[in-house]
Amino acid sequence: MIPRWRFRLLDSLCEAGYGVNDDVGTALHHAAWVLDGTTGHHPVRLFPGPSDAAWFAATADALLRRLTDAPGDGRALLQRLVDELMEACRQSALAPLDDGEVDEPAASLVLMRIRGDRLESIMLGDCKLLLQRRDGTVDALDRSKVAPFEAKVVEALRAMQAAGETDPARMAPRLREMILANRRLKNRPGGYDVLADDPACIDFAEIGHRPAADVTHILLASDGLYRLVDTYGAYSAEALLRAALADGLAPLYAALRRIEDADPQCLQYPRLKARDDATALVLALERL
Repeated sequence: MIPRWRFRLLDSLCEAGYGVNDDVGTALHHAAWVLDGTTGHHPVRLFPGPSDAAWFAATADALLRRLTDAPGDGRALLQRLVDELMEACRQSALAPLDDGEVDEPAASLVLMRIRGDRLESIMLGDCKLLLQRRDGTVDALDRSKVAPFEAKVVEALRAMQAAGETDPARMAPRLREMILANRRLKNRPGGYDVLADDPACIDFAEIGHRPAADVTHILLASDGLYRLVDTYGAYSAEALLRAALADGLAPLYAALRRIEDADPQCLQYPRLKARDDATALVLALERL
């Protein structure tokens, strides 16, 4: 397929919430994606690297760099990606993975790919995609099937805070069972979608297409940065994209950390992590 368009990277951000960054953001001329690794709740390490989630996200990133220019639609791309993820997990595992109680790492994924005169989007999990149309309007693909499950855990967190508990470290173990119950619903009917070394995730992916000529700019982001919209209410989706285009990502990142550092016990804005990894790519779409 002869390329008629290309992505130009305008700005990028990939910052850890704390010590280990489980996010990855990659922009190529024909494709771009953000991966937000999710660490499995397991008593021992399953994979090499700084964390299981970081290993999983980095492995998926390396595979996508090779697979995104292959022929075939989004479903075919996901099939190849998951097949190779399964093999990579099998070869790199530090502990047996066939125990039904093993909670393996996974990752949210948002990917944009140019295919001829069309853009193809692939979404699994809770990463976000904002598109500026040629007429200046902004489309936000920011819904997440994960959100209702996380909301129940946050509701339990609020109840603990209302009862006088303010130490996140003391609350975390009491929320663990709810989190594990949620994890058992990934890529299952009635549950939520996420990229995993499980063929079931392919059927849950949201794959979309639109004419490339309709789009001028794109923002791909992990949910850690998108907290500015859906958790802190500091920006609308449209305002977030426009601010990124006008001033870059650095001021948005600074605003994010100011809000979080002013609320370290998660009292004003109840959330499961005081800080989260924050990743974003700002792209221009150009005709060749």
